[in-house]
Amino acid sequence: MSLAVYPVFETPFAHAEPELGGEALAQALDELDAIAEWSGLTPPGAFANSRPAPDDFDGDPDEFIARQGNTTDWFNPDLGRAALQALAERIRTSPDIAREISDPEDVVAELEDIARVLALASAHNIRFRLVIG
Repeated sequence: MSLAVYPVFETPFAHAEPELGGEALAQALDELDAIAEWSGLTPPGAFANSRPAPDDFDGDPDEFIARQGNTTDWFNPDLGRAALQALAERIRTSPDIAREISDPEDVVAELEDIARVLALASAHNIRFRLVIG
């Protein structure tokens, strides 16, 4: 099973599931965070668990949650949507940046898919966070 990036919401609501799996995002997350920071954008990782893993930790995300407890950080969906859309646009319009990512078309599609779901969350005033799992 591969890792994926997906949103979770403070309050569940209808149509909260992205249509795409988020695997391309998980695979490219370090590159996406670097591209966003270099471009002056908010990196996708800023909307994920903000707690650093202990130096001796070498497990998967579920093991981290079991050991440290779940995060309670929630984010404004408008900020997340804007950040993900801006990053998708940056990748789409810059061939040099797109070459830094192994599957830029899939990454852009997944960024836009999550941004679409965050627009729905915004309409319901529901905060979110990204999970890597």
